[in-house]
Amino acid sequence: MINTLIQPMAVANKAANYGDSEGLVWALWILFFAIIAISVVTVTIHKKFNEKNQKYSLKQSSSQKTGQQIAREILQKNGIQNVKVILGKEGQDHFNPQSGVISLSPSVYNSSSISAMAIAAHEVGHAIQWHKKSVMLRVRGALTKPVQIATAFGQAIFSLGLFFMIFFFSTWLLWTAIAGIVMYAAMGIFQLVTLPVEFDASRRAKKNLKEMGIVSTPEEKEGVKVVLNAAAMTYVIAFLSSMISLAFFIIRFLLLTRRN
Repeated sequence: MINTLIQPMAVANKAANYGDSEGLVWALWILFFAIIAISVVTVTIHKKFNEKNQKYSLKQSSSQKTGQQIAREILQKNGIQNVKVILGKEGQDHFNPQSGVISLSPSVYNSSSISAMAIAAHEVGHAIQWHKKSVMLRVRGALTKPVQIATAFGQAIFSLGLFFMIFFFSTWLLWTAIAGIVMYAAMGIFQLVTLPVEFDASRRAKKNLKEMGIVSTPEEKEGVKVVLNAAAMTYVIAFLSSMISLAFFIIRFLLLTRRN
């Protein structure tokens, strides 16, 4: 995102010399300030999530069950026998459908806090999705590797094509910039697919915790809701950020093609 903020004034000023590009120039500036705004919101959302997570990581659940115990009990309740729960690295809680492993960080695996309860149940939610052959989860899984590659090279390819187009124009530079835009757009598609997957995993987490009686007090219910909702908002902001940045790239591209 930071790279998209480089030299917007130079691009806008060049395009301002062309009357038919005035609308695009205004759009460019609007998106420029939108990127700044979404950056501030992103930092704020992550800060809020960390604060909520920290708050409820200090509050013990009434069941006194650790994250790994809760994860295994929910798996058993849903008849899932082929998924393991292991101790992973801090801050890297996830479910890997290829290996059939739920990895929980030490602060979740060994903790009986309300926060650990919510996070463990959420990761099991993904395992339940896989067990029930969720289409969206499988689509996201299929897109993961290609999108990682596309994201790594997309912005670099676009920036390279755009840079040379400032000095001269050619068909191959045009297609290079377009390829970069398409590859960067793949990240937005991936994040869009991720949203329903994450919201559904949280829904399943809340449902199982309630049905199994693991959440038994108003404070626990509120804590689980707050932690999972705060986590979900990080995915929403990531998607919006990606879309705004993509629009910014496209308008910069259109301004330069009009100049040429």
